[in-house]
Amino acid sequence: MKTMKKLMACAVALVMVLTTVFAGMTTAYAADAAVELQTAKSGDNVTVSLVAKSDFNVGGLEGTFSYDANAFTSAGEVTSDLLEVNENASTGKIMLDTGSNLDIKAGDVLAVWTFTTADAFAKDTDYTFTFQLEDAYNFDLDSYDWAEETLTVTYNEPDEVEPTEPNKVVDLSDITITKVIEGEGYETTTFTFTVTAVTDGAPAIEDLTIASDGTSLSVSLPSEVEFPNGGVFEYTVAEVQDATDEAWTYDDATFTLKLEIEPYNENGDLKLDAVVVSDASGEKVDAIEFTNKYEPTAFTTLTVKKVVEGEGDNPLYADKEFSFTITFVAPEGVTEDITVGNDTITAPYETYEFTLKNGDELTFENIPVGTTYTLVESGEEYYTGAAEVVSGETKSSVEGEYAADLTVNGTAADGENGVTVTNTYSITPPTGVTIHSEMIVVMALVMVALLGSFVLSRKLRRTR
Repeated sequence: MKTMKKLMACAVALVMVLTTVFAGMTTAYAADAAVELQTAKSGDNVTVSLVAKSDFNVGGLEGTFSYDANAFTSAGEVTSDLLEVNENASTGKIMLDTGSNLDIKAGDVLAVWTFTTADAFAKDTDYTFTFQLEDAYNFDLDSYDWAEETLTVTYNEPDEVEPTEPNKVVDLSDITITKVIEGEGYETTTFTFTVTAVTDGAPAIEDLTIASDGTSLSVSLPSEVEFPNGGVFEYTVAEVQDATDEAWTYDDATFTLKLEIEPYNENGDLKLDAVVVSDASGEKVDAIEFTNKYEPTAFTTLTVKKVVEGEGDNPLYADKEFSFTITFVAPEGVTEDITVGNDTITAPYETYEFTLKNGDELTFENIPVGTTYTLVESGEEYYTGAAEVVSGETKSSVEGEYAADLTVNGTAADGENGVTVTNTYSITPPTGVTIHSEMIVVMALVMVALLGSFVLSRKLRRTR
């Protein structure tokens, strides 16, 4: 029985294929002799595989191994996909058992050891890892030259690397500025943001822009900014206040941006290590966000009407023209022109003159809501002016004086706006004394006649 087992063992040919894994490269070696590996150095992972060289049938294999403790931190662990590992690799002895006979095929990996070269791994020093194979039935296989192999690992000095200049270009693209827009109906507008260096030596960062083609947008800081060295660099972030369109209200907030730039490797390459953002009060905030409001200017109209009332049969009553002036003052920033008939009152508005007769009216259009105005009617003899004013939902009245200018101050509101000026004709002034040009002429003629009669009578008396 023992003779048959020994003959079977002689038919078994095993080879250790020693594999060293380093820097992503794998090298395999046939176990015909001791093998020297030139790619291992301190801290490298090394694996040793036991591979069948030919087909055979076996119930189990037992192996002992040894390694240089100065070369390897430990023997690591041993694993097998085909056989059961009955003992830990660190004991120096393993049993690979199937529990029953197993057909092994050439190329099957029976076991794999993984271990790591020690920190003390020294240059120009050879270290060994030895494995001796026996069969599970304790037959002595020492007479077979393939039963024992030694792995010799030699320190390989890494290629000397030329020192390089530190990479000082830092990616800041994770830092964003966000724009929030309140309002609708706006055309595409470009918003500009400044990132101004506060720290001496801090690199300049160009202005950033966002186009208003959405309700919430953001822009990133540049992905390549070169810093002179590591340290803390401070910037101020603000939005450019653009007054070309008065419908926009710009956010006047300012933010302080602190960047902690640190080297992250032996070469001194720089990276962004931390970001701190605070508002104008010094409170830390999570984001750099600006909110702009879009409130387009509303427009309205103003109609001035003329009414003449009064007593007496005056031929001037129906056709008399009354003179007016009106001066508009628009809200700050508003530059819209006002139109009246075929005329244009160009901003900033100049005083506009016009006349109205009884029953006439004049409408001013394209008046920005919130515009104030002063309407003045020139005083006329025998007439007392008064006005009724409508400003949106508000109504008021103005009382004038006899033959005096009438002044109306108002504000163009959203909705109906109008001023109705009524002049009342009277030959009797408020004092109760009759004033009439024809009567004055008659009285003057009577006085002249009386004076002439008096002088004539004196002369006649002297003649007598």
